[in-house]
Amino acid sequence: MSGMQAGVMLANVYASTVQSQLQAAEEKKSKGKKKRLVDDGKAKFFSGDDFFALCVEDERVREEEGVAAEQRKSQRQSHAIALAAWKKDCDAIRERNKAKKLAYDKANTEWEVERTAAKLEKRRPGWLQPKWKQDFQPETLTERPKKSTEDDEDESNGEDNGEISDDQED
Repeated sequence: MSGMQAGVMLANVYASTVQSQLQAAEEKKSKGKKKRLVDDGKAKFFSGDDFFALCVEDERVREEEGVAAEQRKSQRQSHAIALAAWKKDCDAIRERNKAKKLAYDKANTEWEVERTAAKLEKRRPGWLQPKWKQDFQPETLTERPKKSTEDDEDESNGEDNGEISDDQED
């Protein structure tokens, strides 16, 4: 008997959880579709000044939302372009670092051969061991572009493009 009651309890808990999730999904889906001017359920006098002002205000809000949506879209597009250029730059830096690493490995193996030969001859190696950071100076990757509007303004000013401004020269 207690096992059946526990099963019923678990079924009720599951049903209430699923019902709340479904309700939240339906509210989210219906939230952005249509905005009503007459949402309070009361009777309206459609030729009245209050309703006309409400219509004008609603039209203004919709236009502002449309402009804001267009701005967000253009910001996304410009960020995608900046991101593609950043990825291209990072790939080029990685390729140059890979070439430097190969040159370092070659120099290091040559030094090791010289070192072992010098040990056998009981002398010092002819040159110092190559150092990765000092001798080959690997490049660091640039910072990923951010999505904020401040970065777009900085790029248009030329400060983010590697150019030196008057403030940076002093």
